[in-house]
Amino acid sequence: VQALGGAQLTPASLALVLPEFPVEKRTVAIGIWGAVGGLAAAVGPSAGGVLVDWLNWRALFFINVPFCIFTLIVGGKILHESKDLNAKKNVDLIGTALGFPGVALVTLAITQSSDWGWGDNRTLGALIIGFILLALFVQRCNTVVDPLLDLSLLKMPFVVAANLSGLFFSIGFLGMWLLNTQWLQAVWNYSPAMSGLAIAPGPIAAAIAAAPMGRLAVQWGHARVLLLGALCLSFGTAMFSYTISTTPNYVSGLLPWMILTGFGVGCSMS
Repeated sequence: VQALGGAQLTPASLALVLPEFPVEKRTVAIGIWGAVGGLAAAVGPSAGGVLVDWLNWRALFFINVPFCIFTLIVGGKILHESKDLNAKKNVDLIGTALGFPGVALVTLAITQSSDWGWGDNRTLGALIIGFILLALFVQRCNTVVDPLLDLSLLKMPFVVAANLSGLFFSIGFLGMWLLNTQWLQAVWNYSPAMSGLAIAPGPIAAAIAAAPMGRLAVQWGHARVLLLGALCLSFGTAMFSYTISTTPNYVSGLLPWMILTGFGVGCSMS
């Protein structure tokens, strides 16, 4: 249910942002919009650790409720509706019925493989059925007039490059935050709140870098800013592996690379 809500929020929020800015400022606006999403993903472990220690694990889910209520009230007053009155395309419900469970089954198999085992019939069954559904989804997108996913976009090199870079960025970014949080608690014996505060400099660096790097991208070029962000993120994560020891060494082993990777995230998301 949360995933369905998130799937609606992301494209709808961008559609609300774009009409509010002139064309020459939209790149900066998109950069800030994307950076806020990355910042939120990074702040989650920090704020979550504090909530677990101060209240309990249920607070991690309950905290969404007041944010949603606030958004509904304030958003209804200050946001302007964005829609295309001339739109004639319809949502391909058959494609949705194929793609959604296909992704869900492959994800289920990967997630449960540590418990079930890769050779288990449940894992293999979920993978096989999931890939069959995804293959049918691709075939559907190739034949229907209004496909759910326009595969012709993949013929554009910059679209392929952007999605591949986004994929590998997300793997490194999300893996880094998750593993750092687990390391602080399981190896350094930090409390959830302490581990959350320990990684907070990363999100702070990302927030500080996002807006100016988005503006710089307009002048300097998006590829160069993305390259800078990728290099900072890659070098920072490599240094985590090289400098962090089983004995707590926060100032030398974690803090500087947390700031560097945070700066890289701010550049890359913009």
